[in-house]
Amino acid sequence: MTHPINKGGEEGPSRRLPQINNRLTIAALGAGAKLTKKLRKYLRTPEYPGQEGRFRAHILRALRAPSVAALAKQVDGIDASVDIRQAFGKPTLVSVDLILSDPHDHLTLQQNNSGVLLEDLLDNTVETIWNNPEIVPAAVRGRILVRGVDGADRVLIDMTALGFDDEIGRPADLYDRFGAPASDPAWRP
Repeated sequence: MTHPINKGGEEGPSRRLPQINNRLTIAALGAGAKLTKKLRKYLRTPEYPGQEGRFRAHILRALRAPSVAALAKQVDGIDASVDIRQAFGKPTLVSVDLILSDPHDHLTLQQNNSGVLLEDLLDNTVETIWNNPEIVPAAVRGRILVRGVDGADRVLIDMTALGFDDEIGRPADLYDRFGAPASDPAWRP
């Protein structure tokens, strides 16, 4: 024989589950649930259509700039993949992967000991993201990958090669390295 909840009995539970019978308490909980639903709608981070594409174009333009072109021409087939993650109460994270599409470039870089070249390319890319015109301040996760003939990506270097503690440069660390972002010279960590 089964007993309904909170009905007890000889075989039933010895403790009663709490029940809310007061109409005012039920109404207050209902109003609280509606308020929470509305607040979640307004506290959600906004999405900006096309932002990742604009960042990608901005990065690729920076890689073609005359100051970087001498570095970039040593490696053909550089592409960029950008992912922007926004969360309420946290700095926006811009994650960028520079992808070398030709595995022979990777071999050439290894033979020429061009680790400095890769570090310079990544450093320039991180600075470009830091000085972007849309998001200030932004945390940056940067890597350079090589895409093998099998389509798998392998990490060549990440932010630790530039002296950061881990693979993400936080706004305070980026400020220490590059100064205030170009689009907000008054910003301080």
